[in-house]
Amino acid sequence: MTTLFDRRCKLLVGQPPKPDVYTLQTLRRLEISGLRIGFKIIKDTQPQPNSVEISIYNLSKESQAALEEKGARIILVAGYAEQVSQIASADVRIAQSVKLGVDWVTKIEAGDGDRAFRFARVQDSWAPGTPVSAVINKAVGAMMLDPGNAFARAKEISAQFTSGYVQNAKASTELTTLLEPHGMTWSIQDGRIEILRPNESLPEEAPLISPTTGLIGSPEMGTPAKPGARGVLKVRTLLQPRIRPGQRFQLQSQSRSGVFVAQKVTHAGDTFGNDWFTDIEAIST
Repeated sequence: MTTLFDRRCKLLVGQPPKPDVYTLQTLRRLEISGLRIGFKIIKDTQPQPNSVEISIYNLSKESQAALEEKGARIILVAGYAEQVSQIASADVRIAQSVKLGVDWVTKIEAGDGDRAFRFARVQDSWAPGTPVSAVINKAVGAMMLDPGNAFARAKEISAQFTSGYVQNAKASTELTTLLEPHGMTWSIQDGRIEILRPNESLPEEAPLISPTTGLIGSPEMGTPAKPGARGVLKVRTLLQPRIRPGQRFQLQSQSRSGVFVAQKVTHAGDTFGNDWFTDIEAIST
């Protein structure tokens, strides 16, 4: 817990390079730090883009213009002096500055992979006998995001189109349509496509959440939404930038312990305020 002090936050703003994959290493046109930055980021395992809302106080005219430029993309980095991580990346939908008292506040609304989700399209015809995996790969490629585990998961599908197949739709819609019959769902996490089966977790290290690593209060187990469904565990901790949907974590508390899989993650912070939390909704493994 001694490392969870000295809040740090910065925003990288720029236009994406070609190909259309952006990371901390490639998006460095402008860096905003040292100002008051507030944020709320909501991530889940659904295809719709994760929501990113950011407020920045008293930006320069140059920084405002960069955020308002068509095609602007952002990466938000947050954490602590000894543990800073990328917490969100997104396409800017709206960026506008308003006067609040003596301050100018630039409010940003953005979506993770938003432009790829809304505008990328696929248009192709496939002959009888075409593997479903090939058509999935086409939709993934059209979105021009980091493919993540998409190509590997597509290989797990052995089915073929016996009568051929025609694609003429949004790539995001096609990806949902093609994966659903095979029990898979997909989402965009920090510009990367992730495909999972129900209740599946990512093959990553499970971090520990406990009173000594930032756990706040007592975890709560909600009532299942329907008979036979799993209850949803709700956990609040000091900001944990590396926790994301689909990730396992270890919970140790007086009321409940075990290994759980995050389904929804909300990061909320303010470098000059009280908020600096991560709220997690999770199911047991």
